[in-house]
Amino acid sequence: MRKVNTYNWLGAIVMLFVFVMQSFNNVIIVSDYYLNTSKYIAQCVNKANISMHCNGKCQMEKKIRQEDKKRGNAPENKIDSFNNFYCLGQHAFTLSPATFDLDKKDFPLLPEPKTIDRPHSIFKPPIV
Repeated sequence: MRKVNTYNWLGAIVMLFVFVMQSFNNVIIVSDYYLNTSKYIAQCVNKANISMHCNGKCQMEKKIRQEDKKRGNAPENKIDSFNNFYCLGQHAFTLSPATFDLDKKDFPLLPEPKTIDRPHSIFKPPIV
């Protein structure tokens, strides 16, 4: 029983790690740029144009574009490009003004308030 619980925790941690890696892929590339800036500067294609002050950011942008292309070719993203509202009618998103008929009564009226008959042996009114 103890091993099953450990495997569940391990599986949950792995799934959380995979989700975080997938969601924050660009953040990982940018943090890699800041950690290895000298490597990016060495691979920079704008070394000749010093006035741009690129400092290897062009290489970082290339990596981000490559990752976007990889994700763009995924089949799950192609499904999102279709119109998801094809089954809705023409007037699906139109709002009509609310109309109220005050004469129409769908519920019975409450009875007129009147005194309730109480046993006088228990409830006695105060004497002034």
